[in-house]
Amino acid sequence: MSLIAHYAFEDNLNDETDNHYNGTVNGSISYVTGGKVGKALSKAAGQNGFHTPVGVAADTGNKPYCTIDLYIKPSDLTDTYNCIWRTAEGWGSYYLYVMSDGRIWGSIYSGQFSTDAGIIKAGTWYRITVVWDLANHTATLYVDGVSKHSEAMGGNTPWGIAQGFNFGLDAWSTQDLAGLFDEVKIYNSVEVPPAPPAPPVAAFSGSPLSGNVPLTVQFTDESTNDPTSWLWDFGDEGSSEEQSPEHKYESVGTYTVKLTATNDGGSDDEEKPDYITVSGAPSAGSPNLCDRFVRTGWHCFNKQFIKHRVRGEVPWRDPHGNLYRG
Repeated sequence: MSLIAHYAFEDNLNDETDNHYNGTVNGSISYVTGGKVGKALSKAAGQNGFHTPVGVAADTGNKPYCTIDLYIKPSDLTDTYNCIWRTAEGWGSYYLYVMSDGRIWGSIYSGQFSTDAGIIKAGTWYRITVVWDLANHTATLYVDGVSKHSEAMGGNTPWGIAQGFNFGLDAWSTQDLAGLFDEVKIYNSVEVPPAPPAPPVAAFSGSPLSGNVPLTVQFTDESTNDPTSWLWDFGDEGSSEEQSPEHKYESVGTYTVKLTATNDGGSDDEEKPDYITVSGAPSAGSPNLCDRFVRTGWHCFNKQFIKHRVRGEVPWRDPHGNLYRG
């Protein structure tokens, strides 16, 4: 692996490697929390993106060539063209856009291509990777680790990627991408992104499942395939994003509980109808049950009611075997 430039966007456009390929920007951008790692670069519609001077020189040795790997989170896709990145203008340029219908359109080697519509949605993070692989003579686009387009390269080198890259910045300012960019990396080697993990299979349990109000229930996540986030709906307008939360039910009723478990591979739900039952408690000032039963000829031991003869008659034993005489 040979990482030649890395932009983490921690308050600047500095290259995090020792190669000093610092980026430049004309116009207004900002750095905000909520990135994939720490902060992210934020662009509003009409703001310029950034340019990095790093390029990958044409390789005549037929070796692995170049990878561009980054995360984007579009804020809206109302414009027809929304530029992710492009190389120098003119002959030999390459580019990727998100179209208003959510497809990716662009050119990464021999001509224009288009993916299926709807693979990109506003408000969601995506990992976008393009790999130029001279050893296998392919140029491939990956979205979240899944190949979306691949084409044969013959034996030629993609000249345009030696010219540097513009991210979120088109030659026409009306076609830039509004949203967040993060963890932009450029390699002079083939770096195929890892395939996404299997989506979780949601599962959970709770204890206790019934009792008097107020009832506190401990919920335990039992999902498989390594979820990384959780969303609980307790059925009483309460919710939690903890993995295994505790929840107090304050009202009498029967409640349906739902867990949504998520990782980079997807999400899954488990819903348990009428899972928790909360009953009423004795009203304030009512006699203790054991006291009440004592007065009517019962004694209470260890939450069990043992009837006995009235005082002065035959002996009797409690649940622990202790002998009592009237």
